[in-house]
Amino acid sequence: QGEECLFLPRLGASIEFLLENMYYTNQVLDSKSSPNIPLNFIACSASLELGRELLISHKNARELLQTYNSALRGFNYGEFYDCNYNTWQCTKELPLEQRLASCNHRAYYINTLFYQTIVELVAKALSFTQDKSLDSARHDALGSYAHYFGMGFQLVNDVADFVPPRLQRGTSEKTSDDAYSDIKNGKMTYPVIAMLELASLSEREKVVSALERGFH
Repeated sequence: QGEECLFLPRLGASIEFLLENMYYTNQVLDSKSSPNIPLNFIACSASLELGRELLISHKNARELLQTYNSALRGFNYGEFYDCNYNTWQCTKELPLEQRLASCNHRAYYINTLFYQTIVELVAKALSFTQDKSLDSARHDALGSYAHYFGMGFQLVNDVADFVPPRLQRGTSEKTSDDAYSDIKNGKMTYPVIAMLELASLSEREKVVSALERGFH
């Protein structure tokens, strides 16, 4: 029990390094903040290496690393899908339901899966002690919370993309330079889909123009 309690801070730091890896990957793929690609690539690699090193010390490191790596693979797939399929060019002929399904798919892999991974990693770390394992009901409840929190967080992130730079407060997820990056890259995010469905004809034409040529 003592070892597990001491390991939890290491697990938390490992999860934070996974988030940093995701952040720098996103910066490169979305061309945000005029990225220094070699520097961001090094940051991606270093974050991932440090995160894994923190897990190796655990006696059941193999199981923890399997979960950790599956989250990383899922995120990379989500970024690939977002850049290549969840775009205006790929979805402009699709009905609303399919556009939303595509957006949900992308949101799950690039954000929600990360929060579900936290639940799985903590549950596994605690399950290695006899009296701290999560029962199935609590595990399922935490998993559901992680799912809805992750999807909601992605929605907030997408909305924040349209906050003008002068009003951006700045977080590790979103900086003032990131404003409008989704529409610049032709991403079909929740706000973009809503504008295409609900805006007036003239406003919709502006949105389509921005998706076709980039927002300036």
